[in-house]
Amino acid sequence: MITPKRKKPEKFSHPINQKPKIKMDIESGIESLDDIIFEIISQNEFLTTQENSLKTYKKNFHSHHFFIPSNTELGYTLSGETIHKLWSLFNFLGPAITKDKTEPINLSKLVNIIQKVCSICEFINLRKAFKNIDSGATKKSNQNGLEKNNEPENNEDSTFGIYDYLTININCIKSSILIFELISGGYLTKKNCSELMLDSLVKSVSYVQTESALTIFELHPNEGI
Repeated sequence: MITPKRKKPEKFSHPINQKPKIKMDIESGIESLDDIIFEIISQNEFLTTQENSLKTYKKNFHSHHFFIPSNTELGYTLSGETIHKLWSLFNFLGPAITKDKTEPINLSKLVNIIQKVCSICEFINLRKAFKNIDSGATKKSNQNGLEKNNEPENNEDSTFGIYDYLTININCIKSSILIFELISGGYLTKKNCSELMLDSLVKSVSYVQTESALTIFELHPNEGI
């Protein structure tokens, strides 16, 4: 007599083990976007106008949307987390909803800020950025035969390493792609920003076509951010 095979009992996951999915509605999405844009504009204004702003930035704001490298001379750029939040909200809301319920002037200000922090990587002195890699091992002899380190002691710039440089560049590329998406997605048109501004933005994101940018873009497609 052939006995029927017993079916394995189905496993039911306990509700406690399941993470609740938070669904965002349009109104809360717009509110979150407006809050983030307002914070970015305010913090950028602080960083560009206040004396010793880089040193006091973290003390003056509860949430920080900008990444400041160890070498403060290199300026600042939007943090990857903030770019991720912006990208998520823009993809969720869509151009029509965003333009209908968000002040166009704030969108333009946001893009101006992104454009500015994107340009930071163009002014980085590579020798200065990478000097920390071998500064500890490299020494020079002066005319008297005395050895001196290339870098002076307690030099704040020497704390700037390759990780900071790569972080800046990755964030700049992400920021450029975000600008590109804002333009191509229809958030920014000739109706809400000047032709000169659009032309400038297109030039600022021209290097989005580089291999590194495309790699990051493939790792973070629209649907996944």
